[in-house]
Order: sequence, then C-alpha cells, then structure tokens
Amino acid sequence: MRSPEETDINRSSLKKPVRSTEMTGKMIHLTMNTRRRNMDEKPLRVLIVEGSKKDASLLVDKLKQAGYTPQHDRVETASAMHSALQQHPWDLILSGCTFHDFNCLEALELLKEKGIDTPFIIVSPAISEEMAIEALKAGAHDCVKNRRRRLIPTIERELRAAAMKREHEQTVKELRWNQQTVQQLATEMAIIAEIGRLIGSTLDIEEVYERFAAEARKLIPFDRLVVNLNKPQEGAHYCAYVSGMAVPGRKPGDSFPLARSVNEVLLRTRKGLIIHPASIEEIAESYPSLVSTFEAGVRSMISVPLISRDEVIGGLHFRSKKPNRYTAESLHLAERIGDQIAGAIANAQLFSDLKKAEKEQRSNRKKAERLADERAVIAEIGRLISSTLDIGEVYERFAVETRKLIPFDRLAINLCDLQENIIRVAYVSGLSIGDRKPGDSPSLAGTFSEEILRTQTSLLFQPANSEEIDEIVARFPPLFATFQAGMLSLMGIPLVYRNEAIGTLHFRSKKPNQYTTETLRMAERIGAQIAGAIANAQLFTNLKETEKSLRESEGLFRALFEQAAVGVAEIDMATGRFLTVNRRFCEMVGRTEKEMLAVTFQAITHPEDLHLHEKNSALLQAGKIRHYSLEKRYLQKDGTILWVNITVSPLWKPGEKPGRNMIVVEDITERKRLEEERLKLEERLRRAEKMEALGQLAGGVAHDMNNVLGVLVGYSELLLEKIPTGSPLRRYVSNIQQSGERGAAIIQDLLTLARRGVDVFEIIDLNKVVCDYIETPEFENLKAYHPLVVFKTTLEKDLLNIRGSPVHLNKTLMNLVSNAAEAIPGRGEVVIRTENCYLDQPILGYDNMQDGDYVILTVSDTGSGISPTDLGKIFEPFYTKKVMGRSGTGLGLAVVWGTVKDHRGYIDVRSEEGKGSAFTLYFPVTREALTRTQEAISPEIYHGKEESILVVDDVMEQRELAMSMLTGLGYQVNLVSSEEAVDYLRTNRADLIVLDMIMDPGIDGLETYRRILEIHPQQKAVIVSGFSETDRVRKAQALGAGTYVRKPYVKEKIGLAIRQELDK
Repeated sequence: MRSPEETDINRSSLKKPVRSTEMTGKMIHLTMNTRRRNMDEKPLRVLIVEGSKKDASLLVDKLKQAGYTPQHDRVETASAMHSALQQHPWDLILSGCTFHDFNCLEALELLKEKGIDTPFIIVSPAISEEMAIEALKAGAHDCVKNRRRRLIPTIERELRAAAMKREHEQTVKELRWNQQTVQQLATEMAIIAEIGRLIGSTLDIEEVYERFAAEARKLIPFDRLVVNLNKPQEGAHYCAYVSGMAVPGRKPGDSFPLARSVNEVLLRTRKGLIIHPASIEEIAESYPSLVSTFEAGVRSMISVPLISRDEVIGGLHFRSKKPNRYTAESLHLAERIGDQIAGAIANAQLFSDLKKAEKEQRSNRKKAERLADERAVIAEIGRLISSTLDIGEVYERFAVETRKLIPFDRLAINLCDLQENIIRVAYVSGLSIGDRKPGDSPSLAGTFSEEILRTQTSLLFQPANSEEIDEIVARFPPLFATFQAGMLSLMGIPLVYRNEAIGTLHFRSKKPNQYTTETLRMAERIGAQIAGAIANAQLFTNLKETEKSLRESEGLFRALFEQAAVGVAEIDMATGRFLTVNRRFCEMVGRTEKEMLAVTFQAITHPEDLHLHEKNSALLQAGKIRHYSLEKRYLQKDGTILWVNITVSPLWKPGEKPGRNMIVVEDITERKRLEEERLKLEERLRRAEKMEALGQLAGGVAHDMNNVLGVLVGYSELLLEKIPTGSPLRRYVSNIQQSGERGAAIIQDLLTLARRGVDVFEIIDLNKVVCDYIETPEFENLKAYHPLVVFKTTLEKDLLNIRGSPVHLNKTLMNLVSNAAEAIPGRGEVVIRTENCYLDQPILGYDNMQDGDYVILTVSDTGSGISPTDLGKIFEPFYTKKVMGRSGTGLGLAVVWGTVKDHRGYIDVRSEEGKGSAFTLYFPVTREALTRTQEAISPEIYHGKEESILVVDDVMEQRELAMSMLTGLGYQVNLVSSEEAVDYLRTNRADLIVLDMIMDPGIDGLETYRRILEIHPQQKAVIVSGFSETDRVRKAQALGAGTYVRKPYVKEKIGLAIRQELDK
C-alpha cells in the first residue's frame, strides 16, 4: 500500500478509482527519451504561481528536458498575477500551494473572475488532500503532489484537452457562419443584377461610374474605389474614376507607368488579387505604385481585371483603411462586379473618346495659331539674353517678353546653393512677398524650390479651397506668405543647365486656375532658354574664385592623398604604369614607393583577373562611363593573394581626353573569406534539407511496397512447406521468394534513406562485417565482373567495437566497394581499410563533431575520380553517372549517407579526377561486449496450443497471410481491421491479438489498443510493423503490449513472439 503522501490527485480521481501501474526505472527513462524526441522544441507560454524561485526554476528545467521551449513568468501575489494575465494569454499555469499572503485557491478565484480557462496544474508536495480536493472543485485541472514523473504527461494531456475544446468552439462558429452566407448570397445576387441594369441604361461614362459605385458599396465596403484604364501602347494606365478618400498624386486623369503596377499584374495574369501589406517596405518592394496609397492610410486592397471582348481594358480597385478587411469571398464578389461593368465602361469610354476627338480637333486649330505667336516671343527672348553678359539686364528684358505669353502678378528667379542649403532670390518682377525680395537668402529646406530641384520636375498648384491650401502649406510651410498675399495659382519650373539644376523660375497669379498644362510646358521652354544665360553669368562671376580655390585644394588633396586610410594611385591609361602611389597602397601590396613606380598595375594583378578591366577600360576611355568599380586579386611581393575592391575614375583636364586614371583600393580579403565560409555553410544546409525531404518521400513509398512484398515472401515460405522435395514447382516458388527478398532489400534501402528502417542495437566488430562481405557471392560476382581490379583489405588487429546494424553496414560496404570497382575503367586497385582513431577536431564538411574514439572504415580506389561539380551531388537520392541498364539505381550512396547518419557517424570524401577517390566513414566506439549470435530454435518451442488469436491489420492480404502461418502453428485465428477489432472484442475474447501499428485509413495500432484495454484491461498483444520500433510502438508497450515484430511475417519470429507473450 502507498502512503497518502505518495498519492497524486486529479479531477478524474474524484469520479472513479484509478488503477495504478508500476514502471521500472528503465521504462521511465525510455518514455522520457521518447517524449523528448517527439516534442521537437515546442514553444510554451507558462505562468508559474510560486513563491520559491528555486522551485520555479526546477519546473522550467523539467519543461525544457521534456522538449519544450518555455516562455515563462513567475508571480507570487494576487496583483502580480492580475498584471501577468493582462499582458498576454498563457498556454499553461503551474502553481504551488501557499506562499506569502496568496495561495492556489485565491489564484483559481482570480482566474474565475476573469473568465480564463487556461490549464491550471498544482505542483506541491506539501498540499493536503483536503486542499487538493477543494482546488480541483474550484477549477484546478490536476494536482501533482510527489510523483513528479507524472508532471509532463499531465501537462501534455491538459494541453491536448484545451486544444480540442478550441476546435469544438471553432466548429460551432463555422456552422453559424454558413447560415449567414446563404442569406448574404441572395442579397449579393440582387445587387449585382441591379448594377447590370443601371450601367446598361446610359452611355454617360461619369453616370456609369457613379451608379456603379453606389451599388458596389452595398456589397464590398471601401474607403476608396478606383477605376484605372490601360494604355498598353503607351506603356501606361490612367485614373478614370475615384470614389471616396483622396490619395496625393492619384486623382482622376492622372497617368502612371504600367510597368510594376497593379494594373500590369492584372493585365499579365488576368486574375484578381488581395493585398494586405504589413509595412511600407513590403508594399514598396512588391507594388511601388501603391506607396502613396499606403501612406494615405489604406491597409487592405482588392484589385480585379476589367475584361471586355477578351481584352483587359483596366482594373477595378477597392481600398480600405481597415487591416485584413478583405477575404477570398470579397475577391470573388469584386470579380463578378468587374465582369458586369467592364463592357459598359468600354462602350461608354468609346463614346467619350469620340466626343473628345471632336473637341480636340477644334482645339488644335486654336493651338496652331497660338503656337505661332509663342515662337516669335521665344525667339525674341533668345536674342535678348544672348546679346549681353549683364545678368540684371537679361532679367528685365526676359520679364517683359515673358509677360506676353504667361500672365503673372509675380515672377521670381531663385538660384540654389546646395552646399549652404539655401536659395538666393536673384530677381523679382511684380508683387513683393516677405523674405522673398531680391538678395534674400532663405533656407532651402522644406521649400517649393527644394522639391523642384530634387525631382527636376515642374510643379503646378491651384488650390480650390482652404483645405487644399492647408494641405499645400503643410507640405511647403514657406508658401504660407504667398497664399496670404492672395496668390491662388502657383507654377514652379526647374532651371537646368547641362543636366544640372541651378535654380527655379516661379510664376504667381491671384486668379484661380490661371495656368494650364500647356502654360506649364510653355514656362519650361522659357526656363530652358534663361537657364543658359544665368549659368554663363554665374560662371563668369565665379571664375576668379575658382582659380583661387584650385590652388588651395591642390595642397589639401596632396595631404589627403598621403594620409588616406585606403590605397590611392594614379595610373597612365596607355601603359598601365603607376605614376603616383600613396603610403597605404604600398603597405597593402608589400612594396616600396620606388618599386611601385617601376611596375604596371598588370604586374601586380592576379593573372586570372586581368580580363576584368578590359570592357570597363574601353568604356571609360570612350567617355561612356564616369567611373567603375570591381573586385579583383592583387599579388603581394611575397606571392600572397590580396582581395581588393577598386574604383577607377579618369582624371579630366578641360578640353582634353583623359590620359590618367585615379584608383582607390580597399582591402576586402577578410570579407571575402567570411563570404566564402557563409556560402559553404548555406550549401551544406541546403544539401541536408534536400536529403531529409527526399528521404521522407521515399519512406512513404516503402511502406506500401513493404505490405505487397511481405505477402509474396510469406506465401512463398508457406508454399515451399507444402510442395514435395523434387517437384519442379519448388524452383518456381523459390524464384518468387528470392525476387520478393530482393525487392525487400530495395525497400530496406529506401527505409534507410528515409531514416526509418535501421535498428542500431547490436554490438559488432566492423572487421567481421568486412570479412563476412568478402565471402559473399555478391563479392565473388563483383571480382569476376572486374577481373583487372585487385581487391585488398587492411584490417586493424585490435579494432574496437561499435553499436550498429550488421545488415545495413554490410549494404553500405557493398555499395562503396561496387562503386569503387566501377570507377576503374581498366586495371586498378580497391582497398578496404579499418582502423581505430581519436578525433579532436572537425573533419571536412562538419562544423560540430563529438571528440572521442572512432572506428574508421575507408574504401579507396585508383579510378577516374569525381569532378568537383558531381562531388556535391553524389549523396542525393537517384543521382547517378552510371550507364542506364548497366548498374545502379542512384540510391547506393544515398543509402550510405543515411546509414552513417543513423549510426551517429560522419563521412569524409576525398577525390581527384584521374587519380581516384577515398570514402572514409567514422563510427563512434562503444566499450560494450559483442552481441552473441542467436542459435536456431526448434519449431516445437513456439507451436500453439489451440489458443485464440485475433489478427488486426488494415491490409487484407497481410491478415490472410498471418492466418495461414498461425493456423499452421496450431492457433485458432480470426481476422479483423482496426475499427472492427474493438467491436469484435465487445462480444468476444481472444487470448492474444497480433496488432499492426500503422493502419490507414482508420485508427492506428496504438489507438486501437487503448480502446481494447477499456474493454479488456488485461488483454495481451504482440505489435507488428513494417518500420523500425517507433514512439507509437513504445507507447503501446507502455500500456501493456508485448514484443514488437517487424514485417514481413516470418513464421519463427512471429511464433516465438506469440508463444513468449502467452507463456507470461
């Protein structure tokens, strides 16, 4: 009997008695290890209500040992727990009993007040049974007193229960949603039909848009709706209609590039899309045209193509400020609406275009007359500004002539000084405004001029109301004085000379909407003329200052040249000889200044990098590029390689072609080394992930094939027992059995590849594996097939033991020796070597290795070797260079890789083309004694005594095969599937069940056994499976199941397992 202190209490113990099963220390250790491997680092938010930091730390350590990654917090007062519950939800709450002025019952009351149903488990050796029962009634999910080993299973159980509860609530919610969906569909169909009726009743495009927008809002909520129409011939699209919120630069009539726009995606894919951008960086990378929309506050977007007569004529766009507003259903609705309105828009657009064409024809006649007048004035401006270098006189004449073309109340010319970040008011004609008088030098920051200079683009502002004025002033605060002076039309033009913005030309008018786009273009042509005159005048003024500054800068340049932290040199373009070099450059290449001036840059450049300059040097000399940068290698004086990044720029003289280049050299040797290490690491990671993925795929195929081949092998064995010796049928059946066994060998290769078929449990001598192999018929056949190849073995006498699978190690050796022999085209040698080794540093390809003793198996050959390209792929499944039909499936080295990994070993491959290859396998040593070979067992030992056996398997052929074998052994056998087994045992009994672990479809062996135990708690069972012993198998054994037997069914193995279990 256990004492009260040894008893754990949970909710279920209040309802029914609990049957306790003792476990040995060994089984506990196995279960914990199984659980750890099954967790795979699960994140877990844990709130620990405990007054002792030490006890809390022990709980956290326990969770980590179980494979969790706990994100925890510890509280010991009601206020602290209240605060923790406010911060974020918790997956689990672990509580002590009593601490300070707070206890677990008060903690449960706090949870109840907040309506929180997080799993709450009390962990306390000091809690009384009365308090534990009271806590469970108050809502605690379980109470772990002294049996700490039950803590992790209890946590797992409660976490699963919580997850199942959430799933149930979600199912109820989805059922209610389906009912609402039917009602919503009826409403949607009615609205879409109304849209079709409305837009078909008029050809007025604006009326089409307004009616459509009003109805569309009933189906799809939006803050902004946009219709953008395509102009594919011009590579553009334009905003045809907007309803709702405004977005700067995205109003009706605005045109945008089609490239990298949403309309371009719709045009290309002919499919709608939903965009829920998380950040401006994300939207800028994928859809740069939507940046302004995102900045305006939009967080949800739907876009669908408008298709008329099988042509995508544009896009329909819904925008909402609410995040994650739209769903796939919203997209479907939008597409239906788009289908309705596309034809109407196309027809209305054709009607609108016809009217515009007639209007444009009338307008063109007026433009031609006006253009003649404009050309005369512009010609006069050109003549005037070229007749004098007096800039003041130029400004006055220019203003008089300009007024004839562009009316203004104020004209101003501002020149920029980017170094000082100021603008200088050079000239004003008309109304005076604040600090914008001739000679004033206000800051450039935040001004109208700064934007024009930055973009080298003209701007036109003609606000229609005070809100628009406020918006412009918020963007350009210095314009406040301009609007205060009564100006309502503002136009700014960049003054560009030789592709450089030197200032701005401004027109201001008190008349609303004074300027048009044509006026803006006219102002740009005038600005282009005046810019040259202004630039010439500035050049003349600055000439003397430039001469002085040149003399000063020459001295400064010399100092910078010598003291620079990077290498700097001048090189003759024609010869490549160094003309000047600084101290840092000499230090980098390990030469003196005198030695450098005596050589060319080609002499210190790595021979393989000389071609890197050819193309860029030609472009540089032709003046097509201003400079270029590249990475290359220099050779230091002692032959050491130096990686550098160089920038080459020509040294120009006015009116002459450059004859010298300046190079700036940065030492990047360390950076290149780090990059190379990173690339190697990424390649190893990619290869490992690929191997794991392919292995899992192979494992799935192997499972199904194993069932098929198991039937062939098993029935062949039964047939051979029934066919008399000497019958010709024995040879046929024997061939079937041998073919099945060969197929099973291939299955084992696939399972090895999937890392699901290796049982590493025997203590073996690797020398014996080698000796056994060289005595096999396969090895004799290999030698006969390669008569010119000499096979040698060099085996260390006192080779240490390893823990492994002889079958898979034999297969690995066979693959390596076979590959080595086939790599030799004629005469050659294959050597098999074993030796002991102590490793204290990583081998090639492994960053982390366990130091210690290893047994090494090396298979080397004198064949053709492996190319560097193929070397990185040889362990990939199905990769082979062998001739089709000759040999090889491409699995050989993949199986080697999988076997070595399953044995916790390492593999090193060295190869040189034309000289041969060496595969070296490292296996960790064990100090345990060799496993004894099992002697043959008489069938009498495992014969049945008419006991009843129930075979549970999802494959009918496997069930029938088992029945044939077991009936022959003297058992009474019944056959069922997994679900049928539970129903069968409700009304029948069986002395033992043979239970397949992996059954699909339906419940698997573990769940079947759990349900059977609810009916017959003492039910005996033997577990069978086509795979190695898994966590599910061990869990079934922990529940009471007996021996595990691997398929295919072999009479001796299954008979022994059943007999041993029945005799317990």
